[in-house]
Amino acid sequence: MNSNILKQLPQNSYTLVRRIGEAADAQGVSVYLAGGVVRDLFLKRDNLDLDFVVEGDAIAFARKAAGILKAPIKVYKDFGTATIVLTDGRALDFATAREETYAAPGRLPEVRRGSIHEDLFRRDFTVNAMGLWINQSRWAQVVDPFGGLKDLRAKTIRVLHETSFEDDATRILRAIRFEQRFGFRIEPQTLKLLKRRLARRSGDHVSAQRFFNEFKKILMEEKVLPALKRMKQLRAEKLLHPDFVLNLKVLKTVQSRFDSVKKKYDLSNDHRWKVFLMALLEGQREETIAAFLKPLSLTAHDCKSFAQANSAIDFLSKLCKNSLSPSGVYGVLKPLAPEQCIYLLCRTSRAQVLRRLDRFLKKDQFVTLAIDGNDVRALGATGAKIGEVLKKTLDCKIDTGLKSKQQEFNFVRGLLS
Repeated sequence: MNSNILKQLPQNSYTLVRRIGEAADAQGVSVYLAGGVVRDLFLKRDNLDLDFVVEGDAIAFARKAAGILKAPIKVYKDFGTATIVLTDGRALDFATAREETYAAPGRLPEVRRGSIHEDLFRRDFTVNAMGLWINQSRWAQVVDPFGGLKDLRAKTIRVLHETSFEDDATRILRAIRFEQRFGFRIEPQTLKLLKRRLARRSGDHVSAQRFFNEFKKILMEEKVLPALKRMKQLRAEKLLHPDFVLNLKVLKTVQSRFDSVKKKYDLSNDHRWKVFLMALLEGQREETIAAFLKPLSLTAHDCKSFAQANSAIDFLSKLCKNSLSPSGVYGVLKPLAPEQCIYLLCRTSRAQVLRRLDRFLKKDQFVTLAIDGNDVRALGATGAKIGEVLKKTLDCKIDTGLKSKQQEFNFVRGLLS
């Protein structure tokens, strides 16, 4: 096996792995790089994640490594894991090699300390179940007990055992994600097991949140449409909700515009999955959307954004009216969550609507009054009239640009005279 495989790492990562390997020798423990980074090294794909498996006490070893690297450490005692956070923001994850057993399908596993082979056996697919020894005496030796390299060469996604999808049905979504990301195919027996698990609708303990977490990762993939098409083909979207329907027509439109909108408005990567989910929720029945969102650990802000997805066409129709003033646009868009406005930008190509959205996002949404209700009351307004006057004053400021507090006072006096 090519002992230079680790030299494909960026130089700073390679140096880190060398130092950690030296620390492993000094502590008398075996340490491995494992998981996705090993797979991607053989595929010659970039992967900055460095995940280490320790045969022994990972927390004790990570403390020693943190001292050598002079970096802070976060310890997760219940899980036997630790994370070293480097000054450049990168994280090095250390886990104790462990064996997992499942008391019931879909339950979180029971864990005990194990060997590297047992640790790799608990992984999802053979291509993710490889390790690279980093101790200096066995530098870059490959640990591949389940034929991961063979499957990489064959471009195959294969589970490690027949109960894999029964143990954890979220692996169905991961199989689809990796298959489409790498241009691989799910091998026939694995596909048979996957379909058998999808056909069973009862007796599962996997939470909706765990399925959703995997689905979010699909929405972040560069090849999101092929992955969703494969989900639709397999009817795997039913894992998310029994009534969920994957309609990809809207998503095709939204995806084609997203990158340019992201660049123009300096959006974070977090916007991607949110905007794409809105595209998939548009057209779903309101009760389906509500049931889909209910069990998820989402903020009230995100729930509002997603619940509004079904009204996108209504909002766009309102924004198409030629007679609509800037304050009218403000009235349409102000109740929306910011992500919903971003979604509307991706949803339409009409120049007039895009200009109105742009003005609102860059200017009008930030307009505020210098006066308040007490000022209006002092000028003689009472009750509901106060709110009405403030709204008309804000509309005037948006449309004509009242420049000062005095101009706002003058406008209010005119309204009340």
